[in-house]
Amino acid sequence: ATRDASAPSSLASHGKGGAQFTMISLNLLAEHGYRRYAHAATIDAEARVQGKLAWLGSIAEDPTVSIVCLQECTHDDYTRVVCPILHDQRHLRAVYANPLVVLFNAAQFRTIGEATLFRGDEVSAHPNRQAPIFAMAQLLGSVITDQRVAVMNVHVPQGNDDAERRALLRPIENFVSKCPRGAYIVAGDFNMGLADVGATTTALTRFGPWAHTAPRDFTVRLSSR
Repeated sequence: ATRDASAPSSLASHGKGGAQFTMISLNLLAEHGYRRYAHAATIDAEARVQGKLAWLGSIAEDPTVSIVCLQECTHDDYTRVVCPILHDQRHLRAVYANPLVVLFNAAQFRTIGEATLFRGDEVSAHPNRQAPIFAMAQLLGSVITDQRVAVMNVHVPQGNDDAERRALLRPIENFVSKCPRGAYIVAGDFNMGLADVGATTTALTRFGPWAHTAPRDFTVRLSSR
């Protein structure tokens, strides 16, 4: 199958030697879908849903991508875009080379657990506002069995000190370090501007350089560990 040729080229993995990764910002890709499928200066809720649905369809045709995170996924997106696509995992396995799993922002991980998108696993409630991040990281190790794996949205609120950021990123770092060669890492945006990327991703920099190609392109590429 062929991916939409007009989509951003950040899907391609790169790097010399070691494990190769690609992190994709759904900020950029979702906007691409909106522009392509809405055909209007004012993007209403319906156009956003249709744009995401069309973009998901093109991504689903790429056999190298197994997991995708929808940035700013609304309840309407969940009911009208995600559910029809994920309703039957057997259908996904039959249609695509790899299963496609759509995840949300950290704040919505509990909802995902309740919706059994984690193959029955649930995200436990916790008074700590950062608990969903740790829960997500723990779930990843148990639910992803495909050889081409992905880690999604690292939602780190601005204003945290470096120590807390490192603590939040450690489960992600540990998971990434175990990813097989050629794996894709697909992520939403990091809840920050380009100026904040370096500080927030300190715990991951040992895996390789991060690149930014446009003012609103939050794509970060993880080349090699």
